[in-house]
Amino acid sequence: MNEIEKAFKSTCAVLLGRPLKGETEKYERWLMRHVTGFTRNKSQMSDKKVYAIGLQFYQGMLPNLVTYEESLKIDRKLSPEESGSLTLKNAEKALSKICTTTTETVLYENIGSEECVCYGPTQYCYRGTHCWFSKYAGYCFWLKDTEYIFGASRAVECAFCINVYNSFRLTRCFETSDSGSSSDCYYCHNVENCENCMFCFNAKGLKYAIGNVEVGPESYAKFRKMLQEKLARDLEEEGTCRDVYELGTGGSAGAKKSGGGGKAKIGMVKRNG
Repeated sequence: MNEIEKAFKSTCAVLLGRPLKGETEKYERWLMRHVTGFTRNKSQMSDKKVYAIGLQFYQGMLPNLVTYEESLKIDRKLSPEESGSLTLKNAEKALSKICTTTTETVLYENIGSEECVCYGPTQYCYRGTHCWFSKYAGYCFWLKDTEYIFGASRAVECAFCINVYNSFRLTRCFETSDSGSSSDCYYCHNVENCENCMFCFNAKGLKYAIGNVEVGPESYAKFRKMLQEKLARDLEEEGTCRDVYELGTGGSAGAKKSGGGGKAKIGMVKRNG
């Protein structure tokens, strides 16, 4: 966890001009706002925790979960008489006593990763699901070849990003969605091959742009500093800030401490013990 804290502060320093005060968990709700999380469940065989991805596909499995290690040791079977009497009508009841499954998938070598589901190989990933070939990542869903990334969903080949969604090859981006091959972007949507942009949408090849208008390095640097200071202040005081999806709707839920987007509830939830 110390490595995750260091990575989060380093990423914030890059994107916001300085590290945020407080531990990473203070910002969990904000980071998980648009990220599919997971549930904590009790193993059918013990008191051990089993994590399951918070998708509908997994809901029917929750009462029958065991850990991966336990699944390798289970030797339950029906008697010959029970097998011979199986019918479509009684199958569910007859098979219930041997019905177990695990949602844990761990591939290759993993170093320092905690509370993750379906991952590998990774280094220091925390509370993530479907994290592959990634390191120093937290509160994310479906990553591949990423590092120093937090609050991301479906991100590939991204580095030093916070709250990016459905994107690839982003570097040093904050609240950016459905974009690719871009760097140093803040609050951008559907941009490609853009550098040093904020509040840009449906654009390609922009540099030092605000609202799809190129303003030049000097003016851009001035406004970026103002934005960084406001974001850092809002996050430390409220634990959240507005997100990229609110800009097109004029919403303000993300600016409220108790607010957050509609998907925040998908985060960490205790179930079945």
